[in-house]
Amino acid sequence: MAINKNNKITSYLDWSDQGKSSLWRYVLGVLLSIFVFFVLGGLGMFPLILFVPDYQKSLTLNVLAILMAFVIPFIFIPLMVKLVHHRPSWSVAMPKLRFEMWNFFTAFWVSIVVSVVTGLLFSLIGVVPIESNPDFTLTVLAPVALIGMGGIFIQAGSEEMLFRGYFTQFARRYTSNKYVVIGVPALLFALPHIANISQLGGGILVLIPYLISGILYGWAAYKTGSLWMALGLHLSNNYTSLVLIGTKGDVLPSAAPFQIEVPGLAVVTVLVAIQSVVIAMILNYLIERREIKV
Repeated sequence: MAINKNNKITSYLDWSDQGKSSLWRYVLGVLLSIFVFFVLGGLGMFPLILFVPDYQKSLTLNVLAILMAFVIPFIFIPLMVKLVHHRPSWSVAMPKLRFEMWNFFTAFWVSIVVSVVTGLLFSLIGVVPIESNPDFTLTVLAPVALIGMGGIFIQAGSEEMLFRGYFTQFARRYTSNKYVVIGVPALLFALPHIANISQLGGGILVLIPYLISGILYGWAAYKTGSLWMALGLHLSNNYTSLVLIGTKGDVLPSAAPFQIEVPGLAVVTVLVAIQSVVIAMILNYLIERREIKV
């Protein structure tokens, strides 16, 4: 199918049946994306490994190495959309090529405030202990904060383009059921994160908090018609852990002045669920108020 210029594209999901959108092309795109994301992505770390073989001794370089692993997928996914589906590379993420500043920054700051406030409340009632990080220094935090802002944009952007972007467009190509369109990519997003927090043990139920987060990000993308709000939420979550309140045992090292001891899967699940519901309620209110003004 060629791109129908008479169709009004109001959501990035409207691109799902534009260009070349046959089943075999989507299956090919999925296989290529998974291979690049989970296999070739590690090649992005190669320059650092080559020139600084003991990089793991430095927290800053360790963070940089992890984030560099997402550079190749970040470039590949939009390029693959262009080559396989014959539509604009950016169509995997947005209806039109533009930076939706309000969606991105509103989600970013709402997520930070809600996460910090709920974390402190859970700490005050003794459920989630927050303690100072004994290894914290400003000389480490400063470069990590700078590297993290750009690096996590690439890391979170890669994951959003893959799960909320391409996988969601694949689902939308064959069903208009919003629960399937949001839920299936959220589940696929959760599965690779099972081992992210070592203290939770790595069992299958560990995917539940990530599934909840995936549903939140999927709702934001579905609601706004682009990935900018979902990206703001995702970046905020990871950046908060990196520079504000870290989590012991997290796969992403933290330079934060404070850290939490993971109390258990049940508590983490409840905390993430409460945060996600509150964030969604606030964002939904702000979106609707903005639409009324416009």
